Amino acid sequence: MVAYPEYNEETQAKFIPAMGILHNFIRIHDPYDEARDRRGSSMSASATGETHQQQLEELGFEITIEERDRAGGQRDRIAKRMWIDYQAEL
Repeated sequence: MVAYPEYNEETQAKFIPAMGILHNFIRIHDPYDEARDRRGSSMSASATGETHQQQLEELGFEITIEERDRAGGQRDRIAKRMWIDYQAEL
């Protein structure tokens, strides 16, 4: 029995950058991520005294206030649209 991929190649190609984005998001917003500690690749942020800003720099970028506000607004618009869609389903 041959198992065929659930998604076409074009969709599969989008998984890799999406997972990279998700990884970076978790690294930025959850400095106490237990998965990092279990792998042994990094001590917890509290044990090393890392700050949130140091982790941002570690990823190679700095988030400006303007970008944070823009992203927050976009997140709020998406959440509002999701809520409206959810209410319509009920």
